[in-house]
Amino acid sequence: RAVRCAGKVLDKLPLLWKTACGIAVWLLLDILCMVNAHDSEFLIVLLVVNVLLGLFLLYLAYCLRVLQKGGEALANGDMDSRVDTRGMFGDFRRHGEHLNAAQLGVQKAVEARMKSERMKTELITNVSHDIKTPLANIRNDAEAALRNESDKDAVLANVCESCDLLLSAITTNAEIATISSGLCRANRELVNVADEITQAAQLFRFVADAKHQVLETQIQDEGLLVLAHRLHIQQLVGNLLDNAVKYTPEGGRIRITASRKAG
Repeated sequence: RAVRCAGKVLDKLPLLWKTACGIAVWLLLDILCMVNAHDSEFLIVLLVVNVLLGLFLLYLAYCLRVLQKGGEALANGDMDSRVDTRGMFGDFRRHGEHLNAAQLGVQKAVEARMKSERMKTELITNVSHDIKTPLANIRNDAEAALRNESDKDAVLANVCESCDLLLSAITTNAEIATISSGLCRANRELVNVADEITQAAQLFRFVADAKHQVLETQIQDEGLLVLAHRLHIQQLVGNLLDNAVKYTPEGGRIRITASRKAG
């Protein structure tokens, strides 16, 4: 019981004091052996103590080398290698576990940074994708007005409609970026998908007319309600329609259908 209590007390001491205690015990044994040098038993004890001390120093050197390699790997950004704490004890084991914890923390920070960079790239891509169509509409209407090929009142109405679509796209992407970054939560509500499709089709009809495309909507049920975030549904429908208009050849037909399936 006394040895266990002494071990617990020694374990709570800092590493420097532990080392000092070990050196003091070793020097005390050496002094006792030198005082009793005429006794062969003390010489044997001195030999055994020095051999054990040498082995212990080799063990300490091994532990320090393992910890050193772990620190070097962490400094070099190697997130896969971990410090093997098997066979270690006391402060060496705790230090190795701290290095592993720091490595895991750095890995999580790097992953969060990469996720943030991907979100920024996606935001830029989405904004570019969503504002391209209304800007093209405004340009086409302006060129038509300059050539006096269309009614200026109708062109002005189309330009205003395209400006509204442009502002809506920018606002939508900004709010979606805020939600995706975790700064605020998406408030889900009952969204009528049929209404969103009808409104999006009206906005994209100007683009389809410019390419002489026929845009049809076939909604079997006007009460297509889903529990979702309205901005996400608007962006989803808008991106689908934009791709449809973009990749359908001139004079082609685009049919939008919406129906209820499996609830």
